[in-house]
Amino acid sequence: MLKKRYCHMHSNGVGGRQASINASTRGGGYLQTYRFSEFRKSDLPSKKDPRLLSLREIGLNATLQKIAATIGVDNFLKMWAILDNDESTHSDSGALNLHIRSFSAWTRYERNRLIKFLAGQGLSNREIAKVVADQFNERLDLSYISRLSRK
Repeated sequence: MLKKRYCHMHSNGVGGRQASINASTRGGGYLQTYRFSEFRKSDLPSKKDPRLLSLREIGLNATLQKIAATIGVDNFLKMWAILDNDESTHSDSGALNLHIRSFSAWTRYERNRLIKFLAGQGLSNREIAKVVADQFNERLDLSYISRLSRK
């Protein structure tokens, strides 16, 4: 009996093979969902680390608070511990004294490395100047590029 009933259930077909040709006139459509690329960061719930407030409460300066918020409190605390363990950074008052070169020193170094590399690849000074302008938004004299290329 079960076998006969099972066969009867499938005798009309399944899915697109159903015997009935009465298709819905409204259509199935898609669910109203968002693709991941349609989300903006502001659409997502904000998860601010409560330890950021603690850093403010102990008097950490605003720049260091911004660094902690950007790289994450855990990474900031690791960095802070490394700096604190270096005796050369301690002052007599117990504060950490740190001398960090400017970010422009880093970009200048990277720009000069790129110029030397491109010169080694056989690019002309004009071609190198264009690449530097595109990647670093900086216009350099061809004589400066030539001088760097020879080093």
